[in-house]
Amino acid sequence: MANHVDNYIEVIGNDAAKVEFERIFQQIDSCEFQSLYDAEFLPVITETGKVGIDTVGAKWANLEDFGEDYALVTSAWSAVLPFLDELGCHLEDFDPKVQLTCQFTDEGYNFVGCALFHDSDVESDEEYYDDLVELRCLSLGEENTEDYDIWEDEDWYDFIDTRIELMKNDLLECAA
Repeated sequence: MANHVDNYIEVIGNDAAKVEFERIFQQIDSCEFQSLYDAEFLPVITETGKVGIDTVGAKWANLEDFGEDYALVTSAWSAVLPFLDELGCHLEDFDPKVQLTCQFTDEGYNFVGCALFHDSDVESDEEYYDDLVELRCLSLGEENTEDYDIWEDEDWYDFIDTRIELMKNDLLECAA
Protein backbone atom coordinates (compact mmCIF):
# COMPACT_ATOMS: atom_id res chain seq x y z
CA MET A 1 0.00 0.00 0.00
CA ALA A 2 1.17 3.51 -0.77
CA ASN A 3 2.41 5.68 2.02
CA HIS A 4 3.60 8.88 0.38
CA VAL A 5 2.58 9.91 -3.11
CA ASP A 6 4.29 12.71 -5.03
CA ASN A 7 1.87 14.81 -7.09
CA TYR A 8 3.23 17.25 -9.68
CA ILE A 9 0.43 19.58 -10.80
CA GLU A 10 0.81 21.87 -13.81
CA VAL A 11 -1.59 24.48 -15.17
CA ILE A 12 -2.02 25.11 -18.89
CA GLY A 13 -4.09 28.22 -19.42
CA ASN A 14 -4.24 31.93 -19.94
CA ASP A 15 -2.49 34.49 -17.74
CA ALA A 16 -5.53 34.98 -15.50
CA ALA A 17 -5.71 31.25 -14.71
CA LYS A 18 -1.98 31.13 -14.00
CA VAL A 19 -2.17 34.15 -11.70
CA GLU A 20 -5.05 32.54 -9.76
CA PHE A 21 -3.22 29.20 -9.66
CA GLU A 22 -0.16 30.85 -8.13
CA ARG A 23 -2.30 32.91 -5.72
CA ILE A 24 -3.98 29.72 -4.46
CA PHE A 25 -0.68 28.02 -3.75
CA GLN A 26 0.76 31.16 -2.16
CA GLN A 27 -2.25 31.15 0.17
CA ILE A 28 -1.74 27.45 0.99
CA ASP A 29 1.98 28.06 1.53
CA SER A 30 1.20 30.80 4.06
CA CYS A 31 -0.75 28.35 6.27
CA GLU A 32 0.92 26.57 9.18
CA PHE A 33 1.05 23.08 7.64
CA GLN A 34 0.89 24.03 3.92
CA SER A 35 -2.07 21.65 3.60
CA LEU A 36 -4.32 21.50 0.55
CA TYR A 37 -7.17 21.31 3.07
CA ASP A 38 -6.49 25.01 3.76
CA ALA A 39 -7.24 26.11 0.18
CA GLU A 40 -9.85 28.87 0.48
CA PHE A 41 -11.76 27.92 -2.67
CA LEU A 42 -12.61 24.37 -1.54
CA PRO A 43 -16.15 23.61 -0.38
CA VAL A 44 -16.64 22.74 3.28
CA ILE A 45 -18.94 20.19 4.88
CA THR A 46 -21.84 22.11 6.41
CA GLU A 47 -21.95 20.10 9.64
CA THR A 48 -18.25 20.41 10.42
CA GLY A 49 -17.20 23.56 8.60
CA LYS A 50 -14.17 21.64 7.29
CA VAL A 51 -13.01 20.35 3.94
CA GLY A 52 -13.64 16.61 3.54
CA ILE A 53 -11.26 13.90 2.42
CA ASP A 54 -13.45 13.28 -0.65
CA THR A 55 -12.62 16.81 -1.79
CA VAL A 56 -8.84 16.42 -1.54
CA GLY A 57 -8.49 12.69 -2.20
CA ALA A 58 -5.97 11.88 0.52
CA LYS A 59 -5.85 11.73 4.32
CA TRP A 60 -3.34 14.57 4.19
CA ALA A 61 -1.75 16.51 1.35
CA ASN A 62 0.99 19.06 1.89
CA LEU A 63 2.49 21.59 -0.48
CA GLU A 64 6.23 21.08 -0.93
CA ASP A 65 7.01 23.63 -3.67
CA PHE A 66 5.20 25.79 -6.23
CA GLY A 67 5.70 28.35 -8.97
CA GLU A 68 3.56 30.29 -11.39
CA ASP A 69 2.49 27.18 -13.30
CA TYR A 70 3.28 24.17 -11.09
CA ALA A 71 2.86 22.78 -7.58
CA LEU A 72 4.49 19.79 -5.93
CA VAL A 73 2.34 18.09 -3.30
CA THR A 74 3.08 15.07 -1.11
CA SER A 75 -0.02 13.15 -0.07
CA ALA A 76 -0.94 10.08 1.94
CA TRP A 77 -1.95 6.87 0.19
CA SER A 78 -3.36 8.26 -3.03
CA ALA A 79 -3.09 10.94 -5.68
CA VAL A 80 -4.98 14.19 -5.12
CA LEU A 81 -7.29 13.80 -8.12
CA PRO A 82 -10.44 15.14 -6.38
CA PHE A 83 -8.44 18.27 -5.52
CA LEU A 84 -7.37 18.50 -9.17
CA ASP A 85 -11.05 18.44 -10.17
CA GLU A 86 -11.98 21.16 -7.64
CA LEU A 87 -9.01 23.29 -8.69
CA GLY A 88 -9.81 22.89 -12.37
CA CYS A 89 -13.47 23.82 -11.90
CA HIS A 90 -12.39 26.90 -9.93
CA LEU A 91 -9.86 27.95 -12.59
CA GLU A 92 -12.48 27.61 -15.34
CA ASP A 93 -13.91 30.87 -13.98
CA PHE A 94 -10.66 32.50 -15.17
CA ASP A 95 -10.15 30.45 -18.34
CA PRO A 96 -12.92 28.19 -19.67
CA LYS A 97 -10.32 26.19 -21.63
CA VAL A 98 -7.91 25.68 -18.71
CA GLN A 99 -6.19 22.32 -18.38
CA LEU A 100 -4.36 20.83 -15.41
CA THR A 101 -2.11 17.81 -15.35
CA CYS A 102 -1.15 15.83 -12.28
CA GLN A 103 1.70 13.36 -12.57
CA PHE A 104 1.76 11.08 -9.54
CA THR A 105 4.17 8.48 -8.21
CA ASP A 106 3.87 6.27 -5.16
CA GLU A 107 7.12 6.16 -3.18
CA GLY A 108 7.34 2.36 -3.58
CA TYR A 109 6.15 2.43 -7.21
CA ASN A 110 2.99 0.51 -6.34
CA PHE A 111 1.38 2.83 -8.87
CA VAL A 112 2.37 5.73 -11.11
CA GLY A 113 0.25 7.77 -13.45
CA CYS A 114 -1.05 11.00 -14.81
CA ALA A 115 -4.38 12.78 -14.75
CA LEU A 116 -5.74 15.56 -16.91
CA PHE A 117 -8.44 18.07 -16.02
CA HIS A 118 -10.16 19.56 -19.06
CA ASP A 119 -13.71 20.46 -20.02
CA SER A 120 -14.89 20.19 -16.38
CA ASP A 121 -13.72 16.60 -16.01
CA VAL A 122 -10.71 14.55 -14.87
CA GLU A 123 -9.36 11.67 -16.90
CA SER A 124 -6.49 9.56 -15.63
CA ASP A 125 -4.25 6.69 -16.54
CA GLU A 126 -2.04 4.68 -14.23
CA GLU A 127 0.17 1.63 -14.21
CA TYR A 128 0.88 -0.72 -11.34
CA TYR A 129 4.10 -2.20 -10.00
CA ASP A 130 3.87 -5.69 -11.54
CA ASP A 131 3.03 -4.25 -14.96
CA LEU A 132 5.86 -1.72 -14.69
CA VAL A 133 8.36 -4.45 -13.82
CA GLU A 134 7.15 -6.59 -16.71
CA LEU A 135 7.42 -3.66 -19.14
CA ARG A 136 10.87 -2.79 -17.85
CA CYS A 137 12.08 -6.37 -18.20
CA LEU A 138 10.73 -6.51 -21.75
CA SER A 139 12.59 -3.30 -22.60
CA LEU A 140 15.80 -4.86 -21.21
CA GLY A 141 15.24 -8.14 -23.04
CA GLU A 142 14.88 -10.05 -19.78
CA GLU A 143 12.27 -12.77 -19.65
CA ASN A 144 12.41 -13.54 -15.93
CA THR A 145 10.81 -10.82 -13.81
CA GLU A 146 11.53 -12.77 -10.61
CA ASP A 147 15.24 -11.88 -10.72
CA TYR A 148 14.72 -8.21 -11.55
CA ASP A 149 15.22 -5.66 -8.75
CA ILE A 150 14.15 -2.06 -9.43
CA TRP A 151 16.51 -0.78 -6.75
CA GLU A 152 19.49 -2.18 -8.65
CA ASP A 153 18.43 -0.69 -12.01
CA GLU A 154 20.16 2.66 -12.45
CA ASP A 155 17.76 3.56 -15.27
CA TRP A 156 14.54 2.67 -13.41
CA TYR A 157 13.77 6.33 -12.59
CA ASP A 158 14.19 7.39 -16.20
CA PHE A 159 11.96 4.50 -17.25
CA ILE A 160 9.24 5.62 -14.80
CA ASP A 161 9.53 9.25 -15.91
CA THR A 162 9.17 8.15 -19.53
CA ARG A 163 6.08 6.00 -18.74
CA ILE A 164 4.40 8.94 -16.95
CA GLU A 165 5.32 11.36 -19.73
CA LEU A 166 3.77 8.98 -22.29
CA MET A 167 0.55 8.86 -20.26
CA LYS A 168 0.53 12.66 -20.03
CA ASN A 169 1.06 13.07 -23.77
CA ASP A 170 -1.66 10.52 -24.56
CA LEU A 171 -4.15 12.31 -22.30
CA LEU A 172 -3.32 15.72 -23.79
CA GLU A 173 -3.55 14.33 -27.32
CA CYS A 174 -6.97 12.77 -26.68
CA ALA A 175 -8.21 16.07 -25.21
CA ALA A 176 -7.06 18.11 -28.21
